[in-house]
Amino acid sequence: MTFTLRKTALSALALAAAGLLAAGCTTVGESTNTANSGTPGTSDTSAPGSAPAPAPVDALPSGITTDMAQDLCNDLSAQAQPMRTYTVTVGKVTLNGTVGTWSMRHNLNLVDLAQHREKIDQILETQCPDVRAEVISALQIPDIASGLLGT
Repeated sequence: MTFTLRKTALSALALAAAGLLAAGCTTVGESTNTANSGTPGTSDTSAPGSAPAPAPVDALPSGITTDMAQDLCNDLSAQAQPMRTYTVTVGKVTLNGTVGTWSMRHNLNLVDLAQHREKIDQILETQCPDVRAEVISALQIPDIASGLLGT
């Protein structure tokens, strides 16, 4: 149990470090404006005052396969009950560690995930809404993104 907690804490620290790096890093010529699509050199083409169209609920974020999404669901499902027995703070560390470990296992960009925490909500809502609801309930948060470290 102690080894698992240490491993989870280390994973969470790695994710936190990536988030801190992402907070101050931009490429030369890249806009730091979060109102655009997030792609350098592009801008939001929606009408002034209107929000960009949300991704369909049944769609996974770009670069995420169904197998990868199911893997995250399985990882979080295994941690959902222990999250209920920990304090909320330790539960959030567990969430961050689980997501960080999953993203490293699948060679995902930690900086991108830290900047776009809503992708984790989108994955879980699409692939396993019941697991998402269980984690949200256990951690007493409005959505998964609220429990993740990032910018």
